[in-house]
Amino acid sequence: MRYELLLQPSAPDQPFDLKQVDPALSSRGVTAPDPIGVRRWVLSHGELEVEPVLETGQPVALAVKFPLSDKLELLSEGLKAADALARDCALKLVDPQLSRVVGEKDEGAVSEQFQRTARYAGEMVGLPEAVNASFQPEAQGFKPMTKVLFGLGALFLLLYWAVDAIGRRL
Repeated sequence: MRYELLLQPSAPDQPFDLKQVDPALSSRGVTAPDPIGVRRWVLSHGELEVEPVLETGQPVALAVKFPLSDKLELLSEGLKAADALARDCALKLVDPQLSRVVGEKDEGAVSEQFQRTARYAGEMVGLPEAVNASFQPEAQGFKPMTKVLFGLGALFLLLYWAVDAIGRRL
């Protein structure tokens, strides 16, 4: 299980030409495809898998796959690198989980979805590398319902004091 971003043609009616993308991949240190078509993209924070997405035997996109974990450094670096690749090759970078085109500026939204996916993979699927993501510390402070109850209690106390003060004057 991995988190995927897709490199697709900018317009839906354009074909995806993997041969035009190959030189850009090679210049970024992406390895040649192995026998099953998977390439390795080694970055300073880890390694990504890059492989074509096929429909009826023809490539329609390129999937950039991130390993799920509790760390976001590789995601950040990979998102920036994939966005630069997309711009250089006149492609769009799509996050299927968010159902929209993303770029370097969308790092926050992509990171949140990545963390949700990693947490799910750790808790529900038991994916070993994502287990730490399911044990993230909970947010500090009061829960929303507790805040509402405190607010209602303060309101009733204020009303009690107001009614009591008015009653003493009469």
